[in-house]
Amino acid sequence: AQVGEEEQARQALSRALSAAERIEDDQDRAHALTAVAPALAQVGEFNRALTAAGRIKSGWRRAGALTAIAQALAQAGEEEQARQTLSRALAAAERIEDDQHRAEALTAVAQAMAPVSAPVEQSVGWLITAFRAARARGRKEVWRHIGAFAPLLGKLGLLPATWERIQAVEAVVGG
Repeated sequence: AQVGEEEQARQALSRALSAAERIEDDQDRAHALTAVAPALAQVGEFNRALTAAGRIKSGWRRAGALTAIAQALAQAGEEEQARQTLSRALAAAERIEDDQHRAEALTAVAQAMAPVSAPVEQSVGWLITAFRAARARGRKEVWRHIGAFAPLLGKLGLLPATWERIQAVEAVVGG
């Protein structure tokens, strides 16, 4: 009976993913993919979900869906694919024009990055990319990102030195 229940759950999730793939509206597709993402490990349909997320035109919504899928990949032990997906999510977030949406997307990506076991070089690359995007929009956005990226900075052992440097610069230029 348990095998039957597991197979039924797998089929239901596959149908849910199929339904999400057919959704034309960006917002609705992103919402559906984000909702389905945590259970994707059960069916191993990550590539289908990534393809559907890639069709989302809105950078903000695409970044959110990719981030949710990356988190599911990491939980499933698919670390390399999770890192690649986070890189795609970061690139989508970086291109968002609206300051608030970009900050929200980068924050979500940042929170997903911390638990992923990425090589130090890739983690630092993520940070540089995100902070360049933030810096291009002004100091206020950089400050918003410090808190979001704190777990990744701490994991890399960079938080104290980075924070001290930022505080020193702020003291000179005026906070």
